[in-house]
Amino acid sequence: INRDELNRPMLELLTEAALRGYMERSANFTKHNANGEACVTTPPLDVVRDVQSLGCWKFPPLFSITETPVIRSDGTVKTSPGYDLATQLYYAPAPDLVVPSIPENPTRGEVMTATQTVLEVVCDFPFVDDASHANAVAAMMLPVLRPLVGRVPMAVVDKPQPGTGASLLADVISIIATGGPAATMGEPRSEEECEKKLNSHLYEGRSICVIDNVDGKLWSDTLARFLTSRFISVRPLGRSADLRLRNSLTYIVTGNNIQLGGDLPRRCFWIRLNAQTARPWLRGGFRHSNLIEWVTENRGTILAGIITIARAWILAGRPVNHDVIILGSYENFFHTFGSILSFMGVNGFLGNLASMYDSMDKDTPQWEAFLEAWSEIIGEEPVT
Repeated sequence: INRDELNRPMLELLTEAALRGYMERSANFTKHNANGEACVTTPPLDVVRDVQSLGCWKFPPLFSITETPVIRSDGTVKTSPGYDLATQLYYAPAPDLVVPSIPENPTRGEVMTATQTVLEVVCDFPFVDDASHANAVAAMMLPVLRPLVGRVPMAVVDKPQPGTGASLLADVISIIATGGPAATMGEPRSEEECEKKLNSHLYEGRSICVIDNVDGKLWSDTLARFLTSRFISVRPLGRSADLRLRNSLTYIVTGNNIQLGGDLPRRCFWIRLNAQTARPWLRGGFRHSNLIEWVTENRGTILAGIITIARAWILAGRPVNHDVIILGSYENFFHTFGSILSFMGVNGFLGNLASMYDSMDKDTPQWEAFLEAWSEIIGEEPVT
């Protein structure tokens, strides 16, 4: 575990040169000259390579890095920095992060207070309906509660014109999860470029991947594969063997009137913003005039609120929302977050799925029209 130039934690592969340096600092290596005298030397490369190639080291597996307290599936919470064996996560909080104590057995009043804190984060965004609001709350809580679910769909945050707040919402989610704005990537122009960028996010142990400012149609078989894969094979530069990494990313895409191609529509959920004004960037009257600053200052309280809600839901026996829509490949995500949002009193989760398909999925209707025309004109007669 290392830190980048912004002092944010990241994973790095222990290279041959780095291992040699650690070995040199851990022991004195000597060799004998022609006269039989011992001379200090660096660790021989054959020894270094032998150590590196051994497969019997009993190190605990490292899933990823998290910069928020870790909630386990039984509702217990890890608030002290360091490795957590149950989730296989390493908790590396920012030095200035202060998270209020999380109640052992949250009362209904404490849950209501926590809910108010969480909902305050998104109070100024112009959501078009309850479904977009509920989906945004789920996207905001997702990176923190990621250990409770497996595969997750991608949050699509779109709006009719620039300046409505899609990138701001992505930054807010990132600040809550990592303490800083999202490190965004642009719309991939090729499958190779997309795979390299996504591999880099996984390889470094990042928790959030934001594809920002998509203009038009987003279509990537590689991205679709990442969204349904539990494990990803990554080949770091300079290595001949692949690393098998668990897919720990939370995926967010922002843009104007996004269209989704290929298999992406069924792998997404929709957050639609619309300020109903020609120049949304000139709006005023916000409850938090500088939302980034407010979220940064209150990050610890927001994290405590999210974890308090989840812990209370688990201790209450995980009450189920039977009305939530469950889609294949993401059953655990939809079940868990649909139930947690219902427990909070937030309604509308996934209520805009049909509208999203009608608005964004341009490929399926074209195939339907083509096949209907084929049936009308040719029928069932085989043709070349």
